[in-house]
This record gives sequence, C-alpha cells and structure tokens, in this order.
Amino acid sequence: MLVLLPDLRYFNGALGKAIAGAILLKNRHSFPGKQNDAHEVFVAACDCHGSLAKNAIKTKVNAGIKKKIPIAQLVDELIHAFGPELNHTLELHHRVALIRMHVEQGHTPHSFWSKVDDELEELYNATPEEYVESLQFAYTEDKKKYPAKPSAKADTYPLGDGVGTNSKQWLQNLNAVAKKIKRGDTSTQSRAQKRKVGERDNTNDEEEGAAGGSGTGDVDEEEDEQEDEQQQAEGDAAQTKDSSSQAPLGNV
Repeated sequence: MLVLLPDLRYFNGALGKAIAGAILLKNRHSFPGKQNDAHEVFVAACDCHGSLAKNAIKTKVNAGIKKKIPIAQLVDELIHAFGPELNHTLELHHRVALIRMHVEQGHTPHSFWSKVDDELEELYNATPEEYVESLQFAYTEDKKKYPAKPSAKADTYPLGDGVGTNSKQWLQNLNAVAKKIKRGDTSTQSRAQKRKVGERDNTNDEEEGAAGGSGTGDVDEEEDEQEDEQQQAEGDAAQTKDSSSQAPLGNV
C-alpha cells in the first residue's frame, strides 16, 4: 500500500521505518516498539515487505507494457492488487505513468528506483506549475502510446478523493509518514541488495542500461531479488515471534 501512495516522497527511502512507524501509531497487536530489542528486526521485516512491493509493482507495470494496457486500466489493476482502500485519482495516474515511463527507459534493476527518485527530486525542486506540467505531460504521452479501445471500460473509472480526513485512520497514518520519507535514508539493506552493490561497484549505469535493452529482460533478476528478500522477510518474521502476536501487516 505504501509504495502506491502518490504522496510517497521517495522510493529509495526508509520504507521499513515508515511502515513500522505507521503500525506503531496504533499498535493493537503488540509489535515491538523502539525500546524493544526486537524492534530492528521488526523494521527489517517491514523493509523487506516494502522492497517486495516495489518489485511486484514494477513487474506488473512491465507486464502492462507488453500487453499495451491503457493507464486507467493499469492503475485499476494495481489498486485491486496492492491498495484496495485507494481511489482512482489524477495524482495516482500521474505517478503510475511516471513509473511506466522509466520502465520503458530500460534502467537496470540496481538503478531503477534511484532513477525514478532523480526525476522526483527535480520535480520537487521545480515550480508548482512545472511540477504539474511535467507529470501531466508524462500522463498524456502514456495515454497516446497506450490508447483505450473505444469499446473498452479502460477510461471509465471515475476519479475519487485521495487520502484525507475521511479515510481510515491507519491509511491517514501511513500517508503521513509517506510524505516525510527522505531520499537515501534507507533503514536496512537486504542480502540481495548488498550482493548487487558488491558486484556492480565498478559498473557504469549507462553501460548497464545499454545491455539491459528495453527493461523487459530484468524480470529474472527481479525474481531472484524477490526470492532472497522473501526468505529474509520470513526469517525476520520468525525472529519477532517472541516479541509480538504475529498479526499480519495487512495492506501496509
């Protein structure tokens, strides 16, 4: 859910800390707080959930490119898969169009979310008018490239409200921490990430991008990351068993 929020400031930030912080604001299930020895393990497990969510969303967007799915239909599929409490909003459509644009550019898995954050940082530093115009341009170009069929439902999803005071409290909490995530302030680093950083220290991103082609060949590498991160998430969850009731993280 967190990764799909349009108010998420950066993707390569402390997602684990944000998720854990939102859960602990109303800690019904006795998850370990900051004073608990198991808190770091809890945050690491949350971080793995965030990493898996990013990979899953990117994989679904990649599949949408292959199937030429219109943006509104793609957003609807993402909402049903990752954020059933969310509405269709123009901001969410803008964010998904931006992600799809970067998938098309063929960034390597190692650099993908950093490249997205590069653009987000530029947009945040621009004027409000430039910010909106840039996102609207990406959205308009996406609709031209992946047009809806006249008979399809793809453009008939009504736009609703974003996360606000009428939203459920846990969603408001999650959105509040999403807005505060700083770039590069990662809470943990998975084994897969450490392995990739070690292997690619002397590799040029442009050369990697050229070798990576359109980006559709990244799936095997992403699946390898997902498998490692899933194993770590399961291990972390097992370690927190004695300190919490093991209630599910839900849509977070």
